Amino acid sequence: QDECVVRTDKNKVRIPILNLLENAISYSPEGEKIVVSLRKSGEFAQLMIKDKGIGIELSEQELIFQKFYRAENGRKKRPEGTGLGLFMTQKAIEQMKGKVYLKSKVGKGSEFSFTLPLSSYDKK
Repeated sequence: QDECVVRTDKNKVRIPILNLLENAISYSPEGEKIVVSLRKSGEFAQLMIKDKGIGIELSEQELIFQKFYRAENGRKKRPEGTGLGLFMTQKAIEQMKGKVYLKSKVGKGSEFSFTLPLSSYDKK
């Protein structure tokens, strides 16, 4: 197995990991498994968090990364959310020269992943 070494700010990378894990837990049925994996993908490390929760409508999938936007079924399941978690996740990953990905089906769950470059990251 190839080693995935990423040089980055531990506080910046904590935000996306915690946000994605919290969402997977919050929007999944009680006791449902959440899969977390890390793999090398070309010149990137890819962290994936997959749940079997409520999922996100295709028409809302690009919108959920906008500041203050919340998917309709997410607002019903968890009314107290702010709509900032995924926005902050995407911004933090982009600052670290990575990218966020989403695959989701309503009623089947979501798979969020992000990549970070394996090469050293310039802390400008």
